[in-house]
Amino acid sequence: MDDPEAILTRVLKDYDVTVLDNEGPDIKPRQTKAKQTLVKLLEQHGEGHLQDVLTCFLHTENNAMALLAPIIKAVSSLLRAHPEWWRRDTTAWLEVLDRIDLNRLHTFVKGNMKAVPADKAIATELYRELAGEFAPPTPELFDERYEGASA
Repeated sequence: MDDPEAILTRVLKDYDVTVLDNEGPDIKPRQTKAKQTLVKLLEQHGEGHLQDVLTCFLHTENNAMALLAPIIKAVSSLLRAHPEWWRRDTTAWLEVLDRIDLNRLHTFVKGNMKAVPADKAIATELYRELAGEFAPPTPELFDERYEGASA
């Protein structure tokens, strides 16, 4: 692979994303402090995967400010776990993400980090929403068939 830093710089320029220092100001849309996370994704999964991840944030209306490491990792995990959903209907995938405030979700899951890392919790919540669009219907987890089970 060519120099990952050079590739990352080019990809981020193509997506109009700016990397800030960790100690710098709060991020604004199309800014991130997660450079090392992005480099790792690039090295482990390639440029195309990195572009797909960035598309999830930057081709939606509400998530250009969500370029935070745990959220990036969660989106990457789902793209790798369910590539057929992405290939089948990228527009529907992006519409699902557009209905979710990823920053708010991140704030919510941070309250449970003693039990589960933020990226895993975010991935689980995103999976629930994406599965509603892409996965075959399944019985409700807590439907009436189980009401008497604890009695």
